[in-house]
Amino acid sequence: MKTILNNISKSDVKRDPFPHIVEKQVLDQSLVDELRAAYPSIEDLLKFDYGWHCLGVARGAEVPSNRKIRCRAVEILSDSSIAPIWREFVEAHLTKDYLKRFLDIFGEALYEQHPHLRSIFNNFDNLRVGIRNIDSFENCDVLIDAEICIDTPVRETPSSVKIPHLDNEHKMVIGNFYLKQLEDDSVGGSLEFYKHKDRKKSRFHGARLIGYEYCEKVGELPYQDNSLAMFINSADALHGVSNRNITSYPRYSFNNIFEIKDSLFDIGVYYNDVSSLKILMRRAKRMLKNVFRL
Repeated sequence: MKTILNNISKSDVKRDPFPHIVEKQVLDQSLVDELRAAYPSIEDLLKFDYGWHCLGVARGAEVPSNRKIRCRAVEILSDSSIAPIWREFVEAHLTKDYLKRFLDIFGEALYEQHPHLRSIFNNFDNLRVGIRNIDSFENCDVLIDAEICIDTPVRETPSSVKIPHLDNEHKMVIGNFYLKQLEDDSVGGSLEFYKHKDRKKSRFHGARLIGYEYCEKVGELPYQDNSLAMFINSADALHGVSNRNITSYPRYSFNNIFEIKDSLFDIGVYYNDVSSLKILMRRAKRMLKNVFRL
């Protein structure tokens, strides 16, 4: 099974504003058509996403407008209701060979951004690679995940599913592959890249969210079929999703994540407005999430 990186090369990596690739037509269209045709429905994914269970959204009930539902590799690999082609596709993105392919493409940029990671990956033969929520950092150096995601239809008011933000400090890499339904004529939902207007004046709130007034858009990948964005995570890797107009169509994405044990950055160090209490609360929340995953 081919992966989203099969047709990507080192020359595709852009350094500004942070190391990333933005590519269209990354897979054979025949494979994309098969994956799209077998894409799980909103109701199918609801049973996997525990966050939705906590919100009391039951199977068959109307889901909130423009909210993300995700199904992680741990659920995909263990549930026969997910189409075999998707289980095979997900498995291909969880291997040590796939990580090596990533390093062949992104290695130079990764070590420029995070020099200390070179010592982890230089001894690749002995690197221990596992699957997030199945394995742990007790016996692995890197955990990989592959998620099938849906952003629910937009009703009444255009909105963004996620404004500019930074991802979890333990995520080394984030990849987003999009499969748009052929009949979907909706507007918006682009993945956007930003940079700080002035890093010293930037202000974060919530889960690493940053206001539009503190950053400026410098690039984007429109939401379209068979397109990929992948980037190295850092304190500068600001990204978000543009407003989606009212639509009855969901937004499809396949998310690929590499996670490491130690934090890559701490916005409490870079940005003085983040209090120690908020940092501790965020870390405690992450620890609780890990407990409930076990």
